[in-house]
Amino acid sequence: MMIPLPQLTLSWRPGSTLSLAEGAEFADNALATKNFHPRPIVVKAGRRTAIVVGSAILGEAIDPHEAGKLVLSARNVAEAVRALNGQFLIFLDDPDAGSLSVISDRHTGIPFYWANGGDYVAGAFLYSDLVRHLRRSGKFASVPEYLFEFLWLQRLLMDKTHDSRSRFLPAATILTVDAKGARQSRYWRPDFTKNLARNSRASGHELADRLRRSLTRRTSDGKRYGLFLSGGHDSRTVLAAMPSPPDCFTVGYSDNYEVGCARALAEIAKAPFHFLKLAPDHLHRVADDAARLCGGLYSIDHALFLGHDRDVARRAEVVFHGHGIDYMYQGMYLPAHHVTVAGRPTFFRKLTTHTGDLASAFNNGISFRLKYVDLMALIRPEWRGRLADHLQASAQAVIADSADVAQSDADRWEYFLIHALGRHFSWPNIGSKMIGVEQRTPSFDNDLFDFYLSLPPRQRVTAAALRRAQIALNRKMAMVPTGNWGIPAAYSPLSKTAWLIARKGLRHLTGISTLRGPQAADRTWPDRDVHLTSESGWRGRVAEAIRDQELEAALPFLDWHALREQAQHWMTEPSGGASLLVELLSLQLFLKVTR
Repeated sequence: MMIPLPQLTLSWRPGSTLSLAEGAEFADNALATKNFHPRPIVVKAGRRTAIVVGSAILGEAIDPHEAGKLVLSARNVAEAVRALNGQFLIFLDDPDAGSLSVISDRHTGIPFYWANGGDYVAGAFLYSDLVRHLRRSGKFASVPEYLFEFLWLQRLLMDKTHDSRSRFLPAATILTVDAKGARQSRYWRPDFTKNLARNSRASGHELADRLRRSLTRRTSDGKRYGLFLSGGHDSRTVLAAMPSPPDCFTVGYSDNYEVGCARALAEIAKAPFHFLKLAPDHLHRVADDAARLCGGLYSIDHALFLGHDRDVARRAEVVFHGHGIDYMYQGMYLPAHHVTVAGRPTFFRKLTTHTGDLASAFNNGISFRLKYVDLMALIRPEWRGRLADHLQASAQAVIADSADVAQSDADRWEYFLIHALGRHFSWPNIGSKMIGVEQRTPSFDNDLFDFYLSLPPRQRVTAAALRRAQIALNRKMAMVPTGNWGIPAAYSPLSKTAWLIARKGLRHLTGISTLRGPQAADRTWPDRDVHLTSESGWRGRVAEAIRDQELEAALPFLDWHALREQAQHWMTEPSGGASLLVELLSLQLFLKVTR
């Protein structure tokens, strides 16, 4: 399957004039696009040119043309860009100064990877496109420590990529390239000052209002809008905040419980509902395209939404989704633990205070890191110290980068999560939705981001503010059960715990198995271990990956004999190793598609 992935590539030499090209990758002195929505806007002022990619918001409306004029006319570009909202990249070409500037938004809402070749600069929206370009010119060499960091954390921190030459463009950054080289400056920094006077009820109502305004801004251009809707908290909150009902799209392997929850939400909103069924071997079918999209920086099974682009594009020009609401307003990655009663977990969460080594606490404690596998046990002894030192140094670099804004360990922990929102480990969820259409992320909004930064952790650790906002936006939607637990979304931790206890008690009394609540098969995302052992095509890809000699050479730190021996067990019965094997498959296919 060849899916028309969005492509945007840059090739520019100092002293040249930048143009916009269609189709050709890395056309000389051009920003070239293919299958990228919306088409970039070109604005000129004399010999200077601004090319605006994405949907820059000026004031309360999407207006990339005015955004380009603002930047071109500004005496102080950094001050001018601070007035812009939304997801954008701006390429500012000044032939008289012999310079090119690339400007990112505050959220890295449109990822950009770049490499300075000495006498030219190359860049791309997809890291795999840039790597393929570098490999063809013999300028690519992967770094084992960076590949290990991906295996450990499911992502990379700061601006690292998998090679030493290229970099990720950070948030709120102006990259300027000229004959003297490349340099970066920041035009905005987060403010972690907390509003302690506002209670969770007031925070909930303010969050609801800011969500509405974010969606109003993002629907200001009058296009046909769609929403990827699940049975969880996040996308229902977006649906409730939208000015008018969008076409709703829900994917799943079957018309299961979670699809039913999403359908019920769409019915309440009076929104058209479309169920997009996935084939049992869906991940196997889209694996190569997922590898191009993920670029070895993410696990390819997160690119679940590939393959339904025609169904979506027939009904929408722009799609929304709920990305970011979980880790911003549900406190998903806050250092916290579930309170237990009589040895049983409840829905109450208590914040954990870390003392001492915050870098190690993050590397070993962040919940999205590789779990269920002792990765260090599969590392060759002579590499263990070197790789452990790299992880520590990488996390310490984030802490050092936060020094100008973080006042406490709580702020520093938050900085781990938000220093590049567009690098979240689940970015392929976003990327796989923007095929044939434009995607907009409501949480990537300046006002919403500032509000999130002002929320005390106690209003987020149990989603108190979000639950209040859901009720304020639409009480009926807030009371529809979630696909994960089958309990109304806006219930408090006490009510959810009581519901769970009552359901378990009733099940024991009646023996009715359906009272267990939703199981793995009732949800959208397949269990990684079950899927690996039950889907032969997917399992075959994994088996081929761990025999691949190029992958073995790229990961010299692995004890390949021990890994292959262990993998035989992981591929025959669900036993916790699928996450690591999928990461290895993601790297192997990344190397394959960039040859």
